[in-house]
Amino acid sequence: MYLVRLITLIILGLGGFYFAGSVDNQNLRFISMMAGCLAVILFYFYPMYEAHFRKQPNFDAIFMVNLLLGWTLIGWTVALVWSLREPEIVAVVNKSKTDMADSHKASDAAKVHEATKQMVECPFCAEDILAKARKCKHCGSEVEPAIH
Repeated sequence: MYLVRLITLIILGLGGFYFAGSVDNQNLRFISMMAGCLAVILFYFYPMYEAHFRKQPNFDAIFMVNLLLGWTLIGWTVALVWSLREPEIVAVVNKSKTDMADSHKASDAAKVHEATKQMVECPFCAEDILAKARKCKHCGSEVEPAIH
């Protein structure tokens, strides 16, 4: 659909200038020249119009690129491509209460399992370590396992 709008603007601009050159009536020539100039201005700001039509979230940035850099072919093309891009859809996931309850049950089970592990005190740093540990995780000292 955007091609139809773009081609219509180009035809209006070229047709206005062509018609202005072929008419002898001064008033009609002025009106057709103004229509051609209006079509050229609309063509210049076409990326901004397309961004507004597609409800782009970056409309202001597209407008500034089009306004300031649109006179270069690269700036106008960047603004046009940016305005034609589909906005990225961000999905928001809400956890239900049952999912949250399940995750709490799992974490509670892990805490219970950890609490049932036998702990002993490291003779070097006095921190709690597993009874099966051969090396203290806090100070790095070699210890004899309390349980074989």
